[in-house]
Amino acid sequence: MISIRLKSVITLGAFCLILWPGPAICNQTGGEFPLNPGSWWKYRDQGGNTEIVSITRTVNVSGIPLVEVIRNGINPGYFLRTREGLYRFDSLPGKKESEPTGFPLPTMVIKFPLEVGQTWSSPWTDPPLSFSVINEDTFTTPAGKFPHTFKIAYRPVSDPIYHGYSWYAPGVGFVAMEENRYRSELISYSISDLLPPDLVEKKIADLLPRLGITANTENPSGRTKRDNSEGSHNSATRFLIPGILLLVFVAVLAWLIKLNRKMDMDSDPTVLRGEIALASAMVREGLYAEAARILQRQTVKNPQWPDVAALLGQAYTHMGRYEDACLELKRALTLNPDMTSARLDLAQVYLASDEPSRALEELDAVLAKNPGFADVLVKRGQAYLALGNTEHAEADAREALDINPSFTEAQELLEEILSS
Repeated sequence: MISIRLKSVITLGAFCLILWPGPAICNQTGGEFPLNPGSWWKYRDQGGNTEIVSITRTVNVSGIPLVEVIRNGINPGYFLRTREGLYRFDSLPGKKESEPTGFPLPTMVIKFPLEVGQTWSSPWTDPPLSFSVINEDTFTTPAGKFPHTFKIAYRPVSDPIYHGYSWYAPGVGFVAMEENRYRSELISYSISDLLPPDLVEKKIADLLPRLGITANTENPSGRTKRDNSEGSHNSATRFLIPGILLLVFVAVLAWLIKLNRKMDMDSDPTVLRGEIALASAMVREGLYAEAARILQRQTVKNPQWPDVAALLGQAYTHMGRYEDACLELKRALTLNPDMTSARLDLAQVYLASDEPSRALEELDAVLAKNPGFADVLVKRGQAYLALGNTEHAEADAREALDINPSFTEAQELLEEILSS
């Protein structure tokens, strides 16, 4: 049981990612620690199993912004970033059947500022956990080389032996996790341009009552304590508030019909971001045509959003509409020339369209700014091979394998080159 819970902590900790690289970020107080809706990260374990972690939306509970993160489209978790650190919740208030009077208290995933030698504990976790930043070094995964990566160890407070480690790269997030010598590594990722929720200035202890949680630091199991009168009050409130809201809704709806007015939700930024997050999820689930319809509508209303154009380009690519995909991805790069994910997608479109020379131009541009990315090196090797340049193709395949000797795609490319 302890092993499963610890693995859950470190796996869910991988959801907590930041946007721009550089060691200076780790000396700040967390104001630059975004959780952007629409972002995703793909991991692969030693058995070849992959897992996609994605940020779907922001949920406001009593005015407190909780970020929803899911794994492979299921198992949502929720995160809250405050001035003191980043916290994880297993569920929303009242949503977990095993916790009918509330939900488990938070786990502190990261404490600000992050630096070597720093330690912290999460007393509300079951069991209580202790974290320690071991060192800072360059770390390599199939997704590339990441300088200034922090190695973080964790263990139960009562146990002197570390149970697991995570490697955290500022600007990318957790690039690897290991428990009982079983490792999972980052192989690709994409950071959305959508804005994360604002940093919460208050401490977590001040926020728990607003979330309906009575914290007891002497209760390390992470359970909430409430008396019967409070439970009765909450029970009555749960019935009263929905009834009032229903009456208000009916009254407002009748008033709108009477005045023959239509609420225009298209201008609401929350609705816009929600639709984009929905379309992103549809693309991941293979519902490309459905996602394209949403994104086409958003393109007309918000032509200035590069992430909408990039996502629409992805949908068109999967649908085999390469010409349309090329136009949308180029439009995304015109709006944001630094959107690496769009440039990689454009290179993939060129490869699928039998235009390897154009793909090579895009891949060279990516590697010029991001050297050492194994995935990009493999794509460039494929482009070289399509052009008949086996020497450069082999060099790229071998360099990718130097970065990650277990990279299957690089090994397959090298075997194809040698066999030809």
